[in-house]
Amino acid sequence: MRLCERNNKIAIPEDATLNSLFKQLNESLAALVGHVGKHSFVRPPFYCFMGCNIWLGDDVSINDNFQCRDLGLVTIKDRTMIGPCCRITTLNHSLNYLERRRPDGAAKPVEIGEDCWLGIGVTVLPGVTIGKGCVVAAGAVVAKDVAPFNLVGGVPAKVIRYLGNPEEVDEQDQSQQDSAKSSEDGVEEGEKRDYILEGKTGESELPNGSGTREMDESEADLPRWLRKPHGVE
Repeated sequence: MRLCERNNKIAIPEDATLNSLFKQLNESLAALVGHVGKHSFVRPPFYCFMGCNIWLGDDVSINDNFQCRDLGLVTIKDRTMIGPCCRITTLNHSLNYLERRRPDGAAKPVEIGEDCWLGIGVTVLPGVTIGKGCVVAAGAVVAKDVAPFNLVGGVPAKVIRYLGNPEEVDEQDQSQQDSAKSSEDGVEEGEKRDYILEGKTGESELPNGSGTREMDESEADLPRWLRKPHGVE
């Protein structure tokens, strides 16, 4: 509890930069939870029960007022985004009041897959697994497992529609996209190479926007959502 309180009361120096602030917050978070992946970020205030039972993958983004009752294992996988005021609980109690008189309960793990998005105010109940690529609408209460690539919402949460797997679509259309790109792209490989050798690597300097903005060294350790978007200098 002391570590949690300390994490929520980090003083921000007047000369703080995005890099220094992220490093300070991440070091405090790493001391509190079981595992923090690369470029993951939890915005204070953040409340947990144990801390050590929380495992965060890479590029996880969790907004403020996140509450995690982690008496059981809570796994949040890569690139998942969690909105403000969300709650995950792993502890449940019996419907039998005689059994509830005992000061214990049943803890069940919660797992949220890769590339999920939980809207503001979502609650995830004990034992739930949310599959890859799911979107959970704001205010939903997720009481049962959710299969991958579904949009769910409501109390209790129900499937609204299947979102589809964009990776499967990409694989099916890859050959068509490659042929279209080669025929429509007016810049030959040799011409691109000349541009790069001349130092013209900015997106606006390559014909047809075929280049990409190089990442500033100061952004290398920042989460992806804090880096400059392409084309912004």
